[in-house]
Amino acid sequence: MAFTAVPSAGAKLRASVLSALISERTPLEAIKIADQTLSNSISFTNDNTLFLAFLSGCTYRLELALIYSAGTTADFKGCFTFTNAVVNLTIQQFDASAAYLPNAVTGYTTGSSIVFGGAGTSSTRSALLVGNVVTSGAGTLQWQFAQNSLVAENYSCRAGSHLILQRIL
Repeated sequence: MAFTAVPSAGAKLRASVLSALISERTPLEAIKIADQTLSNSISFTNDNTLFLAFLSGCTYRLELALIYSAGTTADFKGCFTFTNAVVNLTIQQFDASAAYLPNAVTGYTTGSSIVFGGAGTSSTRSALLVGNVVTSGAGTLQWQFAQNSLVAENYSCRAGSHLILQRIL
């Protein structure tokens, strides 16, 4: 799907063209305003906020700024689910006790686990996932999360986490 053409210099800028230009260049954003806490499960659960619909025939820049908490034994895992798209990710994990941990995933497969370390259920960690999404049809990009190892303790995707899709082609 091509971007709307910008009128040439001196030409009238119609409201419909201006509206299309703005909507095409405005990022799609999902921002988590409350913690979502789960317990004792290694089965992926849809995040109740972090999902976005995308258009057919587009390329998007993807960014997930993730804030989470999990126990040191259970750890934390997540995945993206989607249809009609190819996702390439570069995963960068940062926190006070862990080093920079880059991990490139080319040709990410829907539902594939991405594992993050936990620092204890009362400790918060963060991770930044960036990449691109190339779509072949309209669909939805959904973040899911779970424990990596089954342990009877809580784990959370925290308020302030956000998912952004910025159309680039």
